[in-house]
Amino acid sequence: ALEAVTATGTGDAAPTPPAIEIRVVDDRAYVYDAQACVYLRSQHRLVGVMVGSLPGYRSQDVARGLPLELSPEEATLCIERGWATMAFERDCETDAFRAYRA
Repeated sequence: ALEAVTATGTGDAAPTPPAIEIRVVDDRAYVYDAQACVYLRSQHRLVGVMVGSLPGYRSQDVARGLPLELSPEEATLCIERGWATMAFERDCETDAFRAYRA
């Protein structure tokens, strides 16, 4: 029987991929799940940019947290390869404005 070989060279099988959901808000793709972010970085070498703030840090320019923002190319690659699914979020401000005008 053949064993899968990981990047570390051991005979361990590759980790099971988490269910990754990419949320699109204002034409920007975000991943909110920490496990999914680690998986994308370690298994598929997709880096993205952490854009969230971290509680307790005074200087928010140095360290960032979730969500992970993917470039359009990274998000497209994830969808085309079947690594993730995409969910489109409605713009809350647009919905609030429409409700106000109604």
